[in-house]
Amino acid sequence: MADNFTKGLKQTAIIGAALLCAGAATRLVWVAAVYGRNIFTTGILVSLVLGLAYGIIRQHRWALRTAAGVAVLTAMILPVGLFNPFTAGDYIAAGLEPPSVGQTLLWFIPLEVLLLGIAYMLDPKKSTIDQRA
Repeated sequence: MADNFTKGLKQTAIIGAALLCAGAATRLVWVAAVYGRNIFTTGILVSLVLGLAYGIIRQHRWALRTAAGVAVLTAMILPVGLFNPFTAGDYIAAGLEPPSVGQTLLWFIPLEVLLLGIAYMLDPKKSTIDQRA
């Protein structure tokens, strides 16, 4: 029972990561079209991101490791961006009251747990993933 639940969570994390990559590629194309950015550079980035999405769906070791690394890196950098004086200054400059630490932690802690859980689920185990990549 628990093994099926874990496999279901892993499959959900894989599909979610691949969909995020596809969404990022779509956004890259949209921004390039709307703002007239260099289409050659955008094409290379879109190819890399879609290649990563394909690798995640096919469960290649390098793609799963890359996606898990991005999740961990996001979990490490996000607190630095939230808990600094410049963020509070941006709120004050906009005429708003900065949220309290407690209010921020109410949504921030579940997000961190989710990111680290996704990284754990995506990180391939040697015995379960083939060595094709």
